[in-house]
Amino acid sequence: TGYKVILTGHSLGAGVAALVGILLRDRFASLDVKVWAFASPPIMDYDASLDCQSYVTTIVNNFDIIPRASLSNVVVLLEFLKYVEQKIEDSGQALPNDFVSATQYVYSVLTKQEETGLDAEEIIKGMEQGFEKVKLRDPDHLYVPGR
Repeated sequence: TGYKVILTGHSLGAGVAALVGILLRDRFASLDVKVWAFASPPIMDYDASLDCQSYVTTIVNNFDIIPRASLSNVVVLLEFLKYVEQKIEDSGQALPNDFVSATQYVYSVLTKQEETGLDAEEIIKGMEQGFEKVKLRDPDHLYVPGR
């Protein structure tokens, strides 16, 4: 056709742009499609994300939660929190029971005012245990589109 189509979007619009790009490429194979997705939510399985990486580029800010908001990441977080809870109980400390006490507890850990046994190695170990619960091609594990 000789046309070049550039699609872009942010957040949910980025996900829509990526999906429209895939549909256009599927329907019009000769169409030159490029997608720029800013902060796309995870909307594709592993294989679909890899399949569109030649024409879909996703840009993610370091601390943006939307591109990381998938069910599998919630599973990882919950497993990590269980690990932390066990470490706190093993140290004989009381678990925080509300938002304020949890915030104070985290602050005391970060400023090393309290010994918890949670150093960087322990935190990494807890995260790895969480990741072990989710397999790469698990249907609940969604990815942002493209590269």
